[in-house]
Amino acid sequence: MAPSGALRLGGGAVTYLVNHVVLPPKLPQKDDSNPAYDQCLLDVVTCALQDVRDNIEDQDAKETVTSAIQSMKYLDYSRDIYGNVSELQLRKLLENLSTATIDESVPIRIEAQNAGLIVSRSEDSITFEPFELSPLNKAAMGTIGRLVRTFPGCASSIPLSVIKENSFRESIAYTIAKMSTQATPGSQPQVRKTGKMLDEDRDTTDPTIVTDWLMNYIAALGGLKQTSRISKNTREEVVWKDCLHPWRRSPLWLLVRVNLQLLFTRRGCIKQPISVLYKVFVAQLLSRMLELIKENWKDLGGEPLYLTYTKLARRIRKLENLDQLELHPNQWLIDIKSRMTDAHGSDGLLR
Repeated sequence: MAPSGALRLGGGAVTYLVNHVVLPPKLPQKDDSNPAYDQCLLDVVTCALQDVRDNIEDQDAKETVTSAIQSMKYLDYSRDIYGNVSELQLRKLLENLSTATIDESVPIRIEAQNAGLIVSRSEDSITFEPFELSPLNKAAMGTIGRLVRTFPGCASSIPLSVIKENSFRESIAYTIAKMSTQATPGSQPQVRKTGKMLDEDRDTTDPTIVTDWLMNYIAALGGLKQTSRISKNTREEVVWKDCLHPWRRSPLWLLVRVNLQLLFTRRGCIKQPISVLYKVFVAQLLSRMLELIKENWKDLGGEPLYLTYTKLARRIRKLENLDQLELHPNQWLIDIKSRMTDAHGSDGLLR
């Protein structure tokens, strides 16, 4: 993870961030997934969270953001260089959860199953919460406006004594790692081609092996659990032209957003409305991206800068109109607006 204030990215990585975070009108026409760029996304998110924590005065809010930073570090640690789940590293994370003295959460992307999984420690139990990452093409392309989705889909929990068993940690880490790289027969939508029903690999995978089989396995060792959920108005795109696989918005970015919103929502001890923390984080993230785009503007041109600036301005205006900036000192907003003014005037990019 790059430390706060020391992040430097190339033009390709910044373009990837703009496409998946800002979602500009002109998007790639083919799949652009890249484990190295996903790593850059996690680095920028972590730096933005560190910025938020450093500018928070409320102690409860500061502790919540610190937990969010730790969860991002766990997500980063769970991945190998190819973006898949590392069995050995996941086993170590589960061991850490079993001995933790505070409540913590580990978000995991199970790529081959199109599933996200949040494993969290709460008092004397461990909870597993799965959900679908990328929606079906039909859902994304057939919806006018934003697609409303609910996370997580379900939840199962086990007693802390179970996860303290080394054999269980080895078994569950092996299973999840295998799921992240190995497709499950029958989980891909099918279409008729040349008189036969064949897997449609341009569509997304049904995560039922995680949301159904794995959750039932966990429940057999513990039980089902009622848990709070969030609804998100997600902006999804499926774009392809003369290519094998279509472009979709980053599943990892969705996992990050869902994990952070769930974490912030469930920490109910903050004086301000709980939604403020997530909104402030997004504004800080866009502010970070604005600086990265400025550093690469000769390669990227002015359009990404303008689009990011516009989205950030809309976020700030929303916070101001809702009177939800009391959580942060005035200097936080002054610094962001200074970056925006700098971007607006530098080299005539936004003049």
